[in-house]
This record gives sequence, structure tokens and C-alpha cells, in this order.
Amino acid sequence: MAKASEKYKPFRAWNADDVEETFALRQVPTLKPLQELLLHTDTSLSESEKERLRTLSQRLAANVENWNEEELKLKFIAHLLELVDYDTEGCKIFADRTISAEVKGKILSDTVDVLIARGNRIPKAPLLCIHEYKKERGSSNDPLGQVLATMIAAQAFNASTKPVYGAYTVGRLWFLLALQGSEYAVSKEFNAADEENAFALFQTLKHFKNMIPSLL
Repeated sequence: MAKASEKYKPFRAWNADDVEETFALRQVPTLKPLQELLLHTDTSLSESEKERLRTLSQRLAANVENWNEEELKLKFIAHLLELVDYDTEGCKIFADRTISAEVKGKILSDTVDVLIARGNRIPKAPLLCIHEYKKERGSSNDPLGQVLATMIAAQAFNASTKPVYGAYTVGRLWFLLALQGSEYAVSKEFNAADEENAFALFQTLKHFKNMIPSLL
């Protein structure tokens, strides 16, 4: 019988290869849930949103090399997500919350930087898991592996066949993911320090808000 210490492995300790091997996960070039996320024809940007995004994008471009992780969260990521405004009836944005699940004999448990989840006071069904990394070069951690482990835990926690979505940031770069069953796909990068990329990223995040009722 495996010791408890051998069964427990926090999200931050996983890399993508380990996640794929342990949970029989397979990366595919494209996945329908990710395609649906990236198609945001139902969203448009108001002039006030564009102006706010320009300010945030310029701030990020000027400071991302100097900010630490908490400053990146406080001065860019929090403002971007606040502009989307995910807090609706029955669904909220949560920060630094713990989710746990046992999957294939491994206990996956750790805090998640940002969760969009069903629930009012505590996250009950994670829909979008976001992990943030400051470093653009030389990080000893694997951001893809960490967010995949989180999404596996969310999938088990939800006990649903509906897709789970994820995102990870590496400095100015954002990557979006979808996991359904044993397959996952990753988007191209969004450079949030570039104005047009920032617009496209915001539209995608805003489109996800419109998708939430179908995921609950």
C-alpha cells in the first residue's frame, strides 16, 4: 500500500510529461471545446473597454520585466479579470483557493491562483483554472504541467463529462487550454503587452463568460 506522502503530489510538482503518463492524457492539435472558446463572434468591445485595455497593455509592456509575481497579479491580471466581471449569480471568481481530488491513486491538492467556479462563498465546480508565472525565461517549474494537473483535479471534482478550461501566463504571454475526457489542446500564445493581442484575449475571456451557463 502506498504511503500517504507518496500518493500526495501538489499541482506545482507536476510537469506535462508526468501528467500525460500518469493520467493517460493526450495532447491533440485541436479540440472542439477550445475552438468554441476561441470563436468569439458574439463579443464586441466598447470604446471604454478598448481604452482601458490599451492602458493595461501599455502598463504591462513597460513594467513586466520589473514586476514580481504579486505585482503582475495586482497591476495587470486582476484589472483584466475585473473588466470581464465574472461574478454573476451562482458563479464567482475566486483567488488562492484550494481544490483537491484523488485520481488514479494520486491525491491532487493545492491552491489555484484564480478559479472561475460555480458557487457563492466557496468554489463548488471549477470551470476555468488560471495559474500565473512571472518568469518568461528560466523558470524551474512547468506551467503547462501545473495547470494540467489542476484541470485533472477539477475534472474529477466536478464528476462531469463537460469540458474544463484552463489558462496559464508566462510574463506577458497567455495560453488557453481545454480538457475533455483524456484529450487536451493548447491555444497559440496571446501577447497581452501587444494591443491587438490584448483585445483578442479580452474578447476570448469575455466569450467564456457567455459560455458559463452551458457549463454549469
